[in-house]
Amino acid sequence: MLSDLKLGMQLYEVQIIYKQNLTLISTESQQGYDLAQYRGWFSYDGKALYPYLLTFELYPWITKEQCQSYAAQNNITDPNKLSELYMIIALRPSKLIQIDLDENTLQQILIGKQNSSMNQISLNQQIYTTNPPPLKIDAYGPGVHMNQYGQPVKLRPDFGGVPGETLKIQPNAYGPGVHMDQYGRPVREYPWP
Repeated sequence: MLSDLKLGMQLYEVQIIYKQNLTLISTESQQGYDLAQYRGWFSYDGKALYPYLLTFELYPWITKEQCQSYAAQNNITDPNKLSELYMIIALRPSKLIQIDLDENTLQQILIGKQNSSMNQISLNQQIYTTNPPPLKIDAYGPGVHMNQYGQPVKLRPDFGGVPGETLKIQPNAYGPGVHMDQYGRPVREYPWP
């Protein structure tokens, strides 16, 4: 699986094509873009999963004005093509620029296996707290979901949401509590009622 990853892939491609829940580790602002590092688990030998650090360049969110300008410059008037173009509003273009084995996490896991059962329990608790269980869709009825703490929540895209639209959610795609809908938009929870 790891050999299939290619530099230049986008964050949503890695998350969707490889069905990976990547955990955001750090971000750093640069001029015109952000550097973001994620941890993902990939198979190198087709058997065991190893932790890898993936570094992405994240570019500014695509705005409605950019799509309108592009349509005007390229004389796009076909409603189907315009609809496809406007589906990218609120997406955040990205590019995978580096893949490294996460030796620190791998070493922690190996040390945990060699230590007593108390140390293993401690490691499991650490992993649980950094990766909370995902959102349970429609747990309290249509459109009312259960977050990792058992609380009823509703979901709303950060940008471009339409009241009442049906969202297909990939839990924790952009980090704990920040999900992704079928268009790649970040989706956040808000309390219900």
